[in-house]
Amino acid sequence: MAIYCKGTEDDKAELIALINRVFQEDFTQIMKKVYGENRHFEGNHHLIKKQGKIVAALGVYEQEFHIRDITLKTGFIGSVAVEEQERKKGYMRLLMEMAEKQMRSDGIALAMLGGLRNRYAHWGYEAGGICHRFHFHEENIRHTIGWQTDAGVKIVPVCEEDLEQALDPIYDLYRKKNMWCRERQDFWLSAQTWNHSLYRIAVDGAFLGYLIWSQDGCFIPEIELTDWSQDTLLRIIRAVMRERPSRQGTADDAIHSLVVEAQAWEPQKTAALQKICETYELRPRCMMKILDYPKALTAMLKLRQSYSYPEDGTFVLRVREKGTFVMNIQQGEVSVTADDNDAADLTVSERDCINALVSPAYEGYESKTRCGSKTRCGYPNRWFPLAFTPENSDEF
Repeated sequence: MAIYCKGTEDDKAELIALINRVFQEDFTQIMKKVYGENRHFEGNHHLIKKQGKIVAALGVYEQEFHIRDITLKTGFIGSVAVEEQERKKGYMRLLMEMAEKQMRSDGIALAMLGGLRNRYAHWGYEAGGICHRFHFHEENIRHTIGWQTDAGVKIVPVCEEDLEQALDPIYDLYRKKNMWCRERQDFWLSAQTWNHSLYRIAVDGAFLGYLIWSQDGCFIPEIELTDWSQDTLLRIIRAVMRERPSRQGTADDAIHSLVVEAQAWEPQKTAALQKICETYELRPRCMMKILDYPKALTAMLKLRQSYSYPEDGTFVLRVREKGTFVMNIQQGEVSVTADDNDAADLTVSERDCINALVSPAYEGYESKTRCGSKTRCGYPNRWFPLAFTPENSDEF
């Protein structure tokens, strides 16, 4: 007989063995922030046991995102693993339901996960967030500043031995973002998610920022600089493309293409990268489900305020079977309240709420919007999309 339970310390070894076996990965290496040495992950996992053996598991990685003067509590679902011979018995469905029940009890306002869209649609999840990916080729460098070696740019791996000193300027820069969630003691481990590595950037002898780099050297999921001028950025991109991680590069070894990621809530960064890249794309970040609409929408509106100037107005959203929510910005103050008596500007399903408000697909939805005494079709000026997007290192 199969039973449901939460993980305990006695389950740690068996739990990680199941996850590694199902995904054919070593999660103690690719997800050190969760499964690394001395990490207490077992209590964040929901389990199905059969005859005392774990046959299915699901983890929830809780995080608090800091946006202006508020904190948004989130849960990222991951490591959804079911033994092959135990599939199609409803275990995944039970684990998803129990995980959501626990998240609601813990006060989590927004749930996220990475996975197949139509599989997780059954639980109300939809692809959301707006992530920019900028594609660079060596020709972008050759036709601008040239391909020659630039000894003034140093991109140095941050090692555990020098972590204490190296991390101070990096973490100070990270905390200046419009949205952040990593605590200092977890920053280095988070940077290693999916076998990535943390690097310090110096230009002409001065600290200029940091980047997180993929193992193959072709992908930068996160970069933060104190100077986003075009000449400086081109010098850094050239240095990255000339030198792969873990070994010295030459022009012959150079990476011929590079992808750099940035989020929609980082307009200075996206503008700088867009001006010099070959091409770019917008894509959703992960699957999302709002569990507490007032809290989640308030945080998302405040994030919007952190990099743009949304005008005063009111927008009434009705989510079928969830309620009606009045979104207000008055003299810069944000409020979101439940009010079933108000006529809605937009009525959507739970999944389409993410599509309509928090994704690149938002312009495909029509609404009537009241701003002051006026009524018009379309969204309030500079309100949407609500581009809440976790970064790669914050995923599970």
